[in-house]
Amino acid sequence: MIKKLLVIDDEPDICTFICDVADGMGFSTSKTHNSLDFPMLYSNDLDCIVMDLSMPDMDGIELMRFLGDNQCNADIVVVSGMDESIISTANRLARDHGLNVLGSLSKPIKITSLEDILSRVTLRSIERKAIPPTVKYGKQDQTFPTVEEMRAAIDNKLIQPFFQPQISTHDDTLIACEALARWHHPEKGLVPPFQFIPFAEDNNLINDLTLCMFEQVLETLAHWQTCGINIGCSINFSAHSLSNLDLPDLLFSQAVKYGISTNFLTIEITENAVLEEGKTYLDVLTRLRMKGFKLSIDDFGTGYSSMKHLRDIPFNEVKIDRSFVMNVMTEESAKSIVQSTTDLAHTLSMSIVSEGVEDLETLNFLKELGSDLLQGYYFSPPLPRDAFQQWALQWQKNKQK
Repeated sequence: MIKKLLVIDDEPDICTFICDVADGMGFSTSKTHNSLDFPMLYSNDLDCIVMDLSMPDMDGIELMRFLGDNQCNADIVVVSGMDESIISTANRLARDHGLNVLGSLSKPIKITSLEDILSRVTLRSIERKAIPPTVKYGKQDQTFPTVEEMRAAIDNKLIQPFFQPQISTHDDTLIACEALARWHHPEKGLVPPFQFIPFAEDNNLINDLTLCMFEQVLETLAHWQTCGINIGCSINFSAHSLSNLDLPDLLFSQAVKYGISTNFLTIEITENAVLEEGKTYLDVLTRLRMKGFKLSIDDFGTGYSSMKHLRDIPFNEVKIDRSFVMNVMTEESAKSIVQSTTDLAHTLSMSIVSEGVEDLETLNFLKELGSDLLQGYYFSPPLPRDAFQQWALQWQKNKQK
């Protein structure tokens, strides 16, 4: 499958340089140094867009706004000779627009850095290309899904967990995995969670969906244990689900039913969900810990939580957001955030999971910083149950050699 890349930079020589490198890596490339031409060249089947920030007529921030309005699904690489703080802020703004920011490159561009970041497009596009570009859930298109479609998908277990491994930095052992919801739609193919989770939350389907995922994870862990794969699993929980006072008892009874110890199960809660804190929320989280479940604060560094939440909520684990991990080798601010978060978590006796590891250099650096578990496409993309089982058995076999 040929990957498509579009370059926009007001310096024609830079456009040509980036395209020459990308062509050599197998991309199909197009370029422009006139930002006003960008809307005409843009299409929703692009794999990657490399864009400058400072341009006449339409600057990079305006282009990000355009891409966000058009629900762009391509990986975005920001190129700029501007101050790093401006680049970091622009990357954050792009993510706020819902864009997939792969990373940034400072001018003058090093060919090795360019090749490294473009190689990640190859990795990251594998799963996304299986998703038809017409499958959208957002303000501009709410025709999919319908409540009836989603209810049927939950009842028939068409929404299933894909699993991504988590590897120990101490001895490269496969310790755990994360379960990520994927919808196998009979007509639209594989649908990622950002296109149906908000809909489920808005239509009171999120609790049923979460419990459906949780039960499938338990079934899978029980099956894997018979194959010699004894690992834990993290499951994402919405703030909506954590308002149910019966949740700890319900999850515990399900774990007992399938013979899975609760210390194999980690409940992941996004950092922004921590803002929902209240008596009910703290009641549920505390009782989950008392029943042996682990608690993880996900996407740490992207929301507005305070040190107070880390002190008052009994988390076992802090998961550093991929946006920092993927840029830790190129942005001093990302490096500082990862380092300080790791130090803070260890001071509070919490473990650190670094998500978004996509190359060996980043892996080695995170080991030096003290991350406990690593997760990312460097090891494997999210895989369905049987494919993950084969991957895990091969990983264990290779480690024994």
